[in-house]
Amino acid sequence: MCLLAVIEPGADTPADYWRNAADANPDGFGFAVNLGTEVLRFRSMDYRTTRTAWEHARERWPNAWALWHWRWATGGGVRREMAHPFRWGDDARLVVAHNGVLPIPATPTASDTALFADRLRDVDPVALDDPAFMRELGAWATGSKLAVLSVHPDTANAVYIVNEDAGHWLNGVWYSNRSYREPEPWPPRRPWVPTLWARSMVTEPDPTPTGWESCDAMDCGVCGATYLVPVDDPAGVVCPDCAACWCCDEPADLCECWGVGGWDGAAYN
Repeated sequence: MCLLAVIEPGADTPADYWRNAADANPDGFGFAVNLGTEVLRFRSMDYRTTRTAWEHARERWPNAWALWHWRWATGGGVRREMAHPFRWGDDARLVVAHNGVLPIPATPTASDTALFADRLRDVDPVALDDPAFMRELGAWATGSKLAVLSVHPDTANAVYIVNEDAGHWLNGVWYSNRSYREPEPWPPRRPWVPTLWARSMVTEPDPTPTGWESCDAMDCGVCGATYLVPVDDPAGVVCPDCAACWCCDEPADLCECWGVGGWDGAAYN
């Protein structure tokens, strides 16, 4: 199923809708925020962590376009690397998220969306402003919905939605389907067997570290990823993409910046 949402600047993101979406699509969560000159991307297997990070990001950048994704795994495994959004190939200035099934066979290690995003490295982002290309992309996606956030200087807009008419707008938020609604009183489409991380959503303390009161968007010195670092308590924060320490650029298992007891970066791993 999955759910994809595009959020206008200043639009409300109701906690009950977001929680319903997480219950219906529990296989990974992520969001991206268009900061004008860079895209902030956050992905996690824990819904509470993702929602908390979102609330802090939204508080800091309330007037930015953003997108959210709740995943229902259909390929590539249930792991953080398969959570949306993905980069446009290797270009960190654009991210893409998807709801539906693309005509690309998934593999045991990569979903259809992950493979599609990787292939975008061969597509010039200026194609997003070509109506013919967008029509062809929409037809090729066979009813799927796609959203792109861009800070690329050669694109005209901050956000693009493919097959927008297949979803709907509600109070400044575009939803790709209605799985954010309160579930109907009939059995779900498939039994839900909670994994360890899913059980932690309701049985373990909130893993989000303290120090989010003041955060900065940092660029990883190794892979170039942009992510939030809590200024008041940065100990042990690692890059969400390559796991390099934000301070010394060493892998987390080799970093000696913080000593024993530093935060292990759970929100990004």
